[in-house]
Amino acid sequence: MARFAWAAAGLLVVAGCSVDRTGLSGGTGTVVPKLDAAGTGATGGMGAGGAAGTIGNGGVGGTAGSLATGAAGDGAGAAGAGGDNAGAGGAEAGGPGGEGGAGDAGTTGAGGRGGTAGTGAAATGGNAGTTGLAGTGGTGATGTGGGGGGMVCGNPTDTPECQMCMAAGGSCVNGVCTFACGTACNPCPGDIVCPKGMPCSIDCPAFGCTGKVDCHDAASCTVRCGDNACTGAISCGGSTCNVTCSGGGSCRGGVDGAGTMNTIICSGASSCQGRVSCNGTSCQATCMGTLSCNMGVQADGAGNTISCRGNGSCNGRVRCSGNTCSTDCTGPSACAMGACCTAASCMRMPFNLQCR
Repeated sequence: MARFAWAAAGLLVVAGCSVDRTGLSGGTGTVVPKLDAAGTGATGGMGAGGAAGTIGNGGVGGTAGSLATGAAGDGAGAAGAGGDNAGAGGAEAGGPGGEGGAGDAGTTGAGGRGGTAGTGAAATGGNAGTTGLAGTGGTGATGTGGGGGGMVCGNPTDTPECQMCMAAGGSCVNGVCTFACGTACNPCPGDIVCPKGMPCSIDCPAFGCTGKVDCHDAASCTVRCGDNACTGAISCGGSTCNVTCSGGGSCRGGVDGAGTMNTIICSGASSCQGRVSCNGTSCQATCMGTLSCNMGVQADGAGNTISCRGNGSCNGRVRCSGNTCSTDCTGPSACAMGACCTAASCMRMPFNLQCR
């Protein structure tokens, strides 16, 4: 036994090795420190981002760690553990050598922003590093339109009429100055004035259009009023003037039609509480809503038709003049104050209807 120990010691001196007592317990061999925290090859450097117009280079892969050498063991050496940079097994009589762990591939260098892809170099004892991804260029920010968040209302054109329409708070829609009141394009907070010489269309939702509606100088005029809408006076003109007060309590400020052809319809309950009047070539006033046209009707066109068929409609004075005049007060309790006609030709219903 003493001779064997002397011989082993001599071998160690000759080989220039020192005894590692950890190898005496199993022959796993000493493990050298890993080259990085993961036990893989050193991480490739990040490619520096290229400046505007330049190309950044990708980082290169790292190099795998070398294998450690295990010291001799006393007994039968067990196999050294493989894996990340594992040490070699103990070399002792009767014991197998430990397996050397393979170094992992070097980490890919990231491509520089706006540059070319970098390629990882092959790691010693391991696989080649993978190719770095190409850097991507920046994306320019998209500018937003100005004025109302970039919203386009209608199809505006560079004409004086359209410019005046937009200045008045309307939208040019196929050559018509349109007021869709209560919308983002046309809030209609106050009086509405249509530009001269351009067709005008005005839609007032429930409780909308609290100011005056003036399209007296428009080429043509169309006004529609919902419940309790159009509380101010309405005046319209042009080749055609069409006013429809279909909402309950609508058009309380009265309606004046001064177009060539005028059609005024008060179909909502208690609509047109203000006075209804019209003139021109043709004047047609229809009061079919309950208690509509409560302040009466004045028709002075060349040809006039007044219809008061709503229950209690036209309780104010009804007056008609011009070339021809037809007055219908056949609604229940209609025309309580009678109907007067001074036209060249008059027709009244019922026939016993008197002028008061």
